[in-house]
Order: sequence, then C-alpha cells, then structure tokens
Amino acid sequence: MSSQMGFVDATVTIKTDGDSLNGLFDVGGGRTWAMEKGVVDGNSISFRINRDGTSMTYSMNGDVSGDIINGTASGLGSTVDWSMRREQ
Repeated sequence: MSSQMGFVDATVTIKTDGDSLNGLFDVGGGRTWAMEKGVVDGNSISFRINRDGTSMTYSMNGDVSGDIINGTASGLGSTVDWSMRREQ
C-alpha cells in the first residue's frame, strides 16, 4: 500500500465469522497492526487499522475477487489505492 508515509508491504492474516472480519498486518520487525471494526458484506470488506498504536488510523475498504482484494485506504486527509493477494 502506498501512502503519504510511503509504501507498506505486509503479511496479512484475515479471519471471518459471519459478517465480522478480524485479522493482523505483520509489517516486519516485530510490528503488527490489528484490524478493527471489520465487516464483510457479500464480496466487499471494510476495516480500520491503527498504525503502530498511534492516532494514525486507516479506514480501508475493498472488493474480493478470487485471490485478490482491491480497495482504497483513507487516512490523514488522503485516499490511496491498495491491493492484496492470497499466497498460494
């Protein structure tokens, strides 16, 4: 994901339970960002992450298509595109 703060490359674990979603971004170096307020609605997902426990919060939305999720992340007054793919 690209943002005003640069590019973020992470291993992401996502779990769903009905229409609830939770998970964790492992950004390396012992740093993890938990997903909060995750929702699944058909093929669409949304969640929030707080970067390194600071007040920097990203609101993230995406659409799942096969092994790919494409979406937008909003934070610090800007919106950027992001994508994830399932490892095989």
